[in-house]
Amino acid sequence: MRIVFDSVYKYVLRGVKLEVSGAGLYTLLGPNGSGKTTTLRLAAGIIKPDKGRVLIDGCNPYREYKVRARITYVAVHPLADAFETAYGYLSFYLKTTPSSLRGNLSEALKFFSLENLVNEPLHRLSTGQRRRVELAKLLLKKAPYILVDEPTTSLDPEARAKVVNLLKGLSRNALVFIATSDLDLARELRSNVIMLRNGVVESVYDYDKFEKTLHTLAKKYIVSAKILWKASSGDPKNALKKYGQSVEVNKAEIDVSALLKSLGIEVSGKDVKVSVIWVNRKDLSNAMQSILAASITPLLHVESLPMDIEIAVGEGPLVPRVIEDLMSFGEVIDLRILRAVG
Repeated sequence: MRIVFDSVYKYVLRGVKLEVSGAGLYTLLGPNGSGKTTTLRLAAGIIKPDKGRVLIDGCNPYREYKVRARITYVAVHPLADAFETAYGYLSFYLKTTPSSLRGNLSEALKFFSLENLVNEPLHRLSTGQRRRVELAKLLLKKAPYILVDEPTTSLDPEARAKVVNLLKGLSRNALVFIATSDLDLARELRSNVIMLRNGVVESVYDYDKFEKTLHTLAKKYIVSAKILWKASSGDPKNALKKYGQSVEVNKAEIDVSALLKSLGIEVSGKDVKVSVIWVNRKDLSNAMQSILAASITPLLHVESLPMDIEIAVGEGPLVPRVIEDLMSFGEVIDLRILRAVG
């Protein structure tokens, strides 16, 4: 088992040189936009380099189907039409896997707690459920090469722990490549670490060296919260504006299903969410205010909005202050903090 990047250029990658071999676990760490996903897609043979070579066991994965057939690539979201069912997506993946490498679909569904969701269209699944559907591919192909993009994104702590243990187990017989900006995930995996920054491989650490330098790599913190946001608190982005560029709201989504249920409206969909577009009524014309009032009258009386918020905090000492602010803006139901590469 051997993966080689020989002076590879593609998108943000600028002459990446890298060679890893043998079964084991490698975490590709880097800030957003550093080229982690591009590196995985090149290794999986999904895209080809503009310049340089990518080799898997000495062969070009983009050109050689026999090489790609021995690779499991797990994206952040299922690579399928939104109206495809979870069962249809996974069963097709299994059918296109060489018979000698096929896993068991029932076992994969059970492991990721998907038995009751198999007939649901992907668009009706929550973000975490869709993530588990994509991760089920790990058990559907017994591949010697496993490439996983952000494996624990949107997972609850229990599911995260299961995935971490699964990846550790798979790495005993496969070369497993993980892409993430989550420093704590690399620590939980106890993996070797490849640091990617500005489109090049900056450094390569074994786990012991990574553990010693961990504190120097943590440049920002990701605060994720489920919160009943007080409507009177206004736009989340404006509410945290006082911190300037040190604090950035990456995501602010209203849980529409929970909101409608709070208004006594039953919905059949699963965790429908929409990004927040905050509009002040004083900025609207009288005609537009009348139209809005007629179409969303129930919402005008909502005091709290169920929201998922993700905030990037650039300085450690600001994290407690941001959390205090969140608690003043609404009722925090769930809160998670991750250290990330800056």
